[in-house]
Amino acid sequence: MALSDTWEEIIAAGHDGTYKERYRIGDTKELDMGSEGVITMKLVAMDEDELADGSGKAPMTWIADELLQSEHIINTRWDNEGGWETSDMRAWLRETVLPLMPKDVRTNIREVIKYSHSYEIDKEVTTRDTIWIPSKREVFYADHSEESWMEKEGAAYTTSFKDDETRTKSRDGTDNASSWWLRSQSSAYNSLNYFFTV
Repeated sequence: MALSDTWEEIIAAGHDGTYKERYRIGDTKELDMGSEGVITMKLVAMDEDELADGSGKAPMTWIADELLQSEHIINTRWDNEGGWETSDMRAWLRETVLPLMPKDVRTNIREVIKYSHSYEIDKEVTTRDTIWIPSKREVFYADHSEESWMEKEGAAYTTSFKDDETRTKSRDGTDNASSWWLRSQSSAYNSLNYFFTV
């Protein structure tokens, strides 16, 4: 359902605890991203992501239901050395995309712990993120939970990502499916689909 509440009201509900009564997984809200367009955000989880300050779980996790206008590479060197933590994509999200958000949203995003599988050292690494692209576990956990190269910890948004149709993304409001990568990636460029928590 498209929410009529403002982002200020949504954020306030996260702080006062009324979000569970007011909202449901799958609710949507538009977010003006300036040069990247107006993006529909979807509520994909409640009380799933671990807050980086150790105070509990993030009340709400939101995903961009459409792709941004820009495409961006994972790494300029065309490899996965350093994984998600040192990727060009992560830096670009933090330094370029995050500042495009309205200030009242941007300043209320809560930092969470994200898990990413590292191909270099064959184990998971953790990062503290306010904005990120999803992992294999977050999108495909129900279908691929036995795969050795996916994350074993962290949230899995199985209510929102149930099948191929719910994992299909487009850009510019069209019905044309566009490819998009995960942070459990190998290399190449990424059509951007991002998350944040409030």
